[in-house]
Amino acid sequence: MRNIGTSKKPLKKGESLKKRAILDLESIKREKKLILSFFKNDKVSYAVA
Repeated sequence: MRNIGTSKKPLKKGESLKKRAILDLESIKREKKLILSFFKNDKVSYAVA
């Protein structure tokens, strides 16, 4: 199993969870293909307002 992405990186001693979460979300925000892939997956359903 590959260790990629943010979920496999434990917080370092003294590292802020809030700062890490913001950095991780900003990283995901730059990955347009990743975001689009969530909506193209047949197992994912979402409501339209």
